[in-house]
Parts: sequence; structure tokens; C-alpha cells
Amino acid sequence: MMLARVLAQATGIFAVHEPQPHLVTEGYRRWKGTLSFEQANAWIRRKRSGLIDQVHANGLAYVESSHYCSHLIPNLAHLFNAKFIFLHRDPRGFVESGLARPDWFTNTSLKERLRATIRRRYLVQYGNIWNDHKLAPPAKLRTRMEKIAWLWAEINNAILRALEHIDEERQFRIGLADICTTTMSQLLTFLECQRSTDLVDSMLNIAHSRPNKGAFEGPPVEWNEPAFRSITSTISAQLGYNTAGAKATSSISVV
Repeated sequence: MMLARVLAQATGIFAVHEPQPHLVTEGYRRWKGTLSFEQANAWIRRKRSGLIDQVHANGLAYVESSHYCSHLIPNLAHLFNAKFIFLHRDPRGFVESGLARPDWFTNTSLKERLRATIRRRYLVQYGNIWNDHKLAPPAKLRTRMEKIAWLWAEINNAILRALEHIDEERQFRIGLADICTTTMSQLLTFLECQRSTDLVDSMLNIAHSRPNKGAFEGPPVEWNEPAFRSITSTISAQLGYNTAGAKATSSISVV
């Protein structure tokens, strides 16, 4: 949400966060391996081509922010010759935020599991569609902390793998903690937008206000530091975070 609001400040950009109809379940099934590349292309065209064509007809660039599109990067690159902004967050902050959300990896009712089966088989918006963005953690992971840490690692690993096949000039990577005047100016250059001091200041004000940060309360949890580090350390190192999950120095959006 934050990145879409930030980019919406720039002239010539139409930026939205997780628009309807959603692509959450398509992303889930691509991750699961139950939806072919061609099938995913067909569903994405059906749900996005009309909107994107309309935005382009108005002389604007279309930007969609959503981390569940992480598993659709090859499709989006193929269909729209898209550029990608990879905004990543430190794992400790992500896990703490997830633990504060009482609906993350808690018991799911039989009714919702049946709805998920229907939704994933027929790609219809049925039941709690947002459950699909949480993927399905390995059975060996028992606690919410472990599952949320795994989710962070799994999503970022998928993005890193996919971006290996995207030309460097079509991708922009930035850590949440690295947002500043310089990086915002670089982002505008990447998007081929005109820069101004007022625009960058406006973008930074929105970014630093953290508009997607809610007041969530979850049940008490027991933090398992060795498990956290074991699950996140490999991807943390690739993204420049230290073993404690903090920045060693200083969602994917599609364009």
C-alpha cells in the first residue's frame, strides 16, 4: 500500500495496491505448481489487460503493488514487458508484524478449507482470498513464528530467483530502511519520471508515515531465536541483512 501511495504522487503514473479482481490465487497456484505458465497468462490477461490498456490510453504508466505477484514475475515480464520494483523488509520486522495479526497462521475452519479448495481449483473469488497469500508452510513448522519467518524467506527467495532472469535495467531493488531522498530520486529516474524537490519530499512524507502499518494485536507468543535465524539467515544474507535480521548497511511492485 505504501509504495502505491508514494508512486501515485508522480505525474504520469497510475498506481494501485492489490486491485480487484485479485491475482492472489493465481500467484498461489503458480507457487504450488498447479497452474501452468500459459494458464496463468490467460487469467492475468483476462483480469488486467483491459485496465492496463485503459490506463495507457490515458497516457499514464500502470503500477500495481502486491507481494503475491512475486510468483507471477515471469508471466508479467512476458505479457507486459514489465519493470519490477523489489521493496524488501527486514525479516525480524516482518515476523513481528505478522505475529501481531491474529489471522496469520491460526486454525482455519473446515468451511474455509473447503472454500479454499474450490477457490484454488476454479480460480474464483470465494472465501477468504487473502489466506492464499500466506502460502502453505512445511508440516515440520509448528509455531506461528516459524511459519511467518518461512513465509518471509519463501517470498523473497521466489523474487530473487525470478529476477535473475530479468534484465538489470528492468528492476529496481530497495530495502524499506533505505528509503531516503537519494533512493526516491533514483526510483523516479528508473520510472522515467520528472523529479523535483517537492515531489521527492511528498513521496518521503508518505513513505515515512507507513500508511500500511495497522494497530494489530495478537496472542502472546514465545520467540525462538535459533529457529528464526535458521529459517531466515540464507535469504537475509542475500538481501544485506545480518544474522539477527537487521540491516547490515543502511512487495514487489510491477510497472
